[in-house]
Amino acid sequence: MVPPPDAPCPSSRDRLRALLQPEVAADPALPHRPGPAEAQRRAVERDVRDGLLRRVVGDVVVAAVVDLGPAGRAAALALLLPPGAVAIASTAAWVHAGEAVGVPALLEVALDAAGARRLQREGRCGGVPVSATRSAPPGDEVVVIGPLRVTTPARTLLDVARTAPQRTARVRRALLDAGLEEADLTRAGAGARGTARVRLARRRLALTPAQEDPDPPVGAQPVGTASTGPGPVDPWPAGALTRAGATP
Repeated sequence: MVPPPDAPCPSSRDRLRALLQPEVAADPALPHRPGPAEAQRRAVERDVRDGLLRRVVGDVVVAAVVDLGPAGRAAALALLLPPGAVAIASTAAWVHAGEAVGVPALLEVALDAAGARRLQREGRCGGVPVSATRSAPPGDEVVVIGPLRVTTPARTLLDVARTAPQRTARVRRALLDAGLEEADLTRAGAGARGTARVRLARRRLALTPAQEDPDPPVGAQPVGTASTGPGPVDPWPAGALTRAGATP
């Protein structure tokens, strides 16, 4: 088919440049994903093998010498998730604490109903299985880190204790090392209600509720509906964590 006059075909030189320099538009010091072209993906795979790039999460990569902090990890995760998604549970724990809790093998997010259904149908983000819930955490239990909304460290630990109790001790240590205050955890545990297995989480974390209330049925409002060496400083500024909705 002959293209219209206002949309000329790229020149042979442009096509050759795209093949030989597929990553030219990506800043390797920032998390990025390879483009859709096979040549771009092969170039990224080669750079990972050669030690020039490293994988962050899914198919997101960054220069091997860059050490990402919370804002950098949030930026990497935001490349995989749809707008409006809130990282929760073990996924949020990775944003807060990094390698101490391990890269998530399952992306857990809270999203609006339409977005959650779409993610469930697709099943994966950047090659990683995804689990979405329509049960959004309260606004005071969500913070903004870089470009992504994430549950607070205290709410994150409560969610992990509810849904992955075998990981509670490891995640608790990592979040405390990352700055979680026991007082914040105590307050979050005292006010937690209305979500499945909340009493289990309190017992595991040895927290006292403000007023005991019965757990809802286990199937109600799950956190996720199963579907499916040192280097340069973090390129994101420190103090990138703010309350969701707060004025910078």
